[in-house]
Amino acid sequence: MNKPICLCGASDYTTYHYRSQNKDFEVLACRRCHLARTWPVPLAGKGLEEYYEDQEDYKDRFAQLELWQKFAQRTLTIAQKYVPSGRLLDVGCNVGIFVAEAKRNGYDAHGVDLSHKAIEYGQTKLGLTKELSIGTIAEHAYADDSWDVITYIHCFEYLEYPEDEMKEARRILKPGGILVIEVPRFFSVWRAVLGNRWYCFSPHQHIWQCGKRGVENILLRSGFEIVVAKTRINLRHDITPTIQGVFKILLSAIAWLSGTGDNLIMIARKK
Repeated sequence: MNKPICLCGASDYTTYHYRSQNKDFEVLACRRCHLARTWPVPLAGKGLEEYYEDQEDYKDRFAQLELWQKFAQRTLTIAQKYVPSGRLLDVGCNVGIFVAEAKRNGYDAHGVDLSHKAIEYGQTKLGLTKELSIGTIAEHAYADDSWDVITYIHCFEYLEYPEDEMKEARRILKPGGILVIEVPRFFSVWRAVLGNRWYCFSPHQHIWQCGKRGVENILLRSGFEIVVAKTRINLRHDITPTIQGVFKILLSAIAWLSGTGDNLIMIARKK
């Protein structure tokens, strides 16, 4: 199978080989722009929609509600430094936990997602009847300059056409509005050490395996300016008083000192 052309137009890759869910995958990291993709493409178009309709991860969100609320608040604290209030749209909102937390923090918050089940669950469980809706931002055809903040919280890595999506997000952001992207960071010490055992390792789902430079270059080509890019440690890394817990503490320290945590958050502003 011929390897694809990168979004930047190059076709020179560093290749990583993995096996996940009994399937063989390659991760192709572009040597020009550093964007990395899973090959062959694991899920796209209707296949991605159907996959998530069959999942019940939205129920797991409520089983770990406190963790997800903490996760949302951690990201909101960063976003509020740049745009403390206004209209916020969370793309790939799942059941709407981030939307609910944003509303509690004073935003006029809304969310969209492809999963009918997740949206209906969130509307019922969180009372977000008017705030959550099904579809993509392109399908909703929002007006130009209509949002102050748009967030992609662990959603960007699933986008089939991320540059088209980012250009559409820029169109509907107000001048000076911000885009918040949070993704699992493939180029991290956690992934390098843990390999297939890394919590965020999902080549059978993720189209893109993200690193700072790869995501940054897409945003720059889409007309954004980068405000901040930082890494941190995923909240899923439970620290326990065991040998495994000590190992995680050491790995966390290395990640913190080297700036290679496995969660990447980027804030970009519409020029």
